[in-house]
Amino acid sequence: MRYLLPSVLILAGCASPAVHPPENGVAAAGARARYRAIQEAQQPSPPAEFEVLPLVRVERTEDGVIRAPSIDHVRVPLYP
Repeated sequence: MRYLLPSVLILAGCASPAVHPPENGVAAAGARARYRAIQEAQQPSPPAEFEVLPLVRVERTEDGVIRAPSIDHVRVPLYP
């Protein structure tokens, strides 16, 4: 009984069907076309035009810490 399980597992691996390549290139070309279409659909859209606006932040206290004045830049997309 101890040797039955390994032999069953070995034989089960041999029972899997063999994978054969397609006879003609039509199926492969279709798969490549679907792959390319999926890849193109996942590409990010081109960046929109935007305007950079300076945001002046005065001296402030945050959680007991004095922050120096600074300038942050905010990107605002332009809509038609």
